[in-house]
Amino acid sequence: MFSNKNVAALAAALDRGDFATADGFLRAGTNVNSPGQCGVTLLKWAMNEENKGAFKWLLDNGADPNLAPSEGYGALSSASSSNDQYWLEMLLARKPNVDLKQTFDDGNDVTPMFAAIVSEKEKNLSLLISAGADVNGRINTWFGNKSLLDWAAENGWFRGLYMLLEAGAEWHHPTESRGLPFVVLRWKLREGSNAEWRDRVLTFFREHGADVDAAQKIVNEEKDQDRPSR
Repeated sequence: MFSNKNVAALAAALDRGDFATADGFLRAGTNVNSPGQCGVTLLKWAMNEENKGAFKWLLDNGADPNLAPSEGYGALSSASSSNDQYWLEMLLARKPNVDLKQTFDDGNDVTPMFAAIVSEKEKNLSLLISAGADVNGRINTWFGNKSLLDWAAENGWFRGLYMLLEAGAEWHHPTESRGLPFVVLRWKLREGSNAEWRDRVLTFFREHGADVDAAQKIVNEEKDQDRPSR
């Protein structure tokens, strides 16, 4: 993973929990932010290894949570998509850039908020919102440039969508799908959608002036058009 011998030796010491040896490499000038294969840092390596002791030691000794590998998620976005909130809590305690955006060679973007949404991690999304992350961020992928609200709606994650709305996300904006109420209502046609949170989202829209009935009419018209003619 690490071609630099000192960095590799530091990683080996951390892997076995030998923090005294790790301290020695640090005093000798080993850079805890040196990248390894594919640009992966020691901090991301510790996450991949699920080594919480190494992760904390690295953060305590200057590892930069804002660094991201040239391929794959950086530490912040990886933590935001993790089942274990430990990683994100530790990173947020260091006051990182919670809106850190990675743009890959293929033009796709990722931010911590986007990672939490597409992986449907409620607690991580809550942590990011509390840390001041931009709830109106836009993300570019092969499927277009869309708001975080759009991504949550189109993924059918209505709990996350409701959290964004409560946090003040702007939903009065043009979308590729004729408005967020329309997207939410279309999920009534799909199996497995969360009816409780979907209905709470629709209630939010109604209470804030959205014409949900008009959106329902469009959905019904599309459904009629999809029915095979006799």
